[in-house]
Amino acid sequence: MYNIEMMRPNGQDCVLKNYFINELNQLENFYNKNIDFYKYYRSGSTHLDKYFFLRGKQDIQMTMETFYFERDPNFSTICDFKVAKIVANEMLRIYLNPKIRNYHPIHD
Repeated sequence: MYNIEMMRPNGQDCVLKNYFINELNQLENFYNKNIDFYKYYRSGSTHLDKYFFLRGKQDIQMTMETFYFERDPNFSTICDFKVAKIVANEMLRIYLNPKIRNYHPIHD
């Protein structure tokens, strides 16, 4: 949120609306790149948790996130960052949607 607000352009309403829509599209891109994991996480499944959330079970083929190579294997797992990103993106989506609606009022 901080970065979005700090980088918010000055301009007409259409410029601001497009800016916020672009930010929302970036969230959608993350979703699309991780659709299988989203389905697993949102379904409440647990059968793969031993691979996703136990330290020392890393499988380089299961993740393509660049963060994977920077993580501390004694602290992080291959999917804990991904879950945090999913939760943060959902909160960010809730923050962005009203901003977009503010620039497109509905007339009765």
